Amino acid sequence: MTVLHCLFCKNEVIGLTGQEHVLDTVFLQQPEDHEVTDAGIYGYCHKLCLINSKWGSLWAKRWIENYNQTRRFPIIGNSGNVTFLRYDRAKPLNSIIAIADNGSLIDVRDKHLPKKIKLKNGYLIPQIENLNINLSTLPNLAEEINSTLFKGGSYSLKSLIEQMGLSNYLIYPKAIEDGRLTMNREHKKALKQNPSSYRKSVWSKLEYAIFVPQDIMDFTLTYLNK
Repeated sequence: MTVLHCLFCKNEVIGLTGQEHVLDTVFLQQPEDHEVTDAGIYGYCHKLCLINSKWGSLWAKRWIENYNQTRRFPIIGNSGNVTFLRYDRAKPLNSIIAIADNGSLIDVRDKHLPKKIKLKNGYLIPQIENLNINLSTLPNLAEEINSTLFKGGSYSLKSLIEQMGLSNYLIYPKAIEDGRLTMNREHKKALKQNPSSYRKSVWSKLEYAIFVPQDIMDFTLTYLNK
């Protein structure tokens, strides 16, 4: 399993929705974006790193152009520095996509809104995903997590991120505070069949949240309740 790194800071990325981006060259326009490809500004990155770079506005512009002009997602409004687009072609995937001109993209699925949790300055929306990460450089941590999960316990996502040295690369730390890793029968079966991965990697169920700022949620709810 390949270890994935942020193209800016060179630290690891682990696939957290809302905290990381994948900068896919399919969004770029050639030859005018040759500066981006020549500089290697594509691939995986922390959202915070993109926003703090000089490239966020270009990627935001290209996302908006692609979603609107190529994929035909209508632009449904603007608020401050955020452009809102709508996808409504398949009910389970219907969403509002909020793209800020600094390079932040948040995809708010309609079906997740009933589970939203109010915070002082926004909302948390619970997520359930699979986590599959290479921990070959931290074998003791991999063994600790796998042993805990295999016995039916859970492991703190916050603790994992701290031990990987990634806390400073979270743009929304609150979204992972209550996150946890667990294993279902399928995960345990895979680990049992491949014991060599015990000290190399972790494959598990991951429960955490994405953070949606107040202004983006306000627009989303107003639009959907029209």
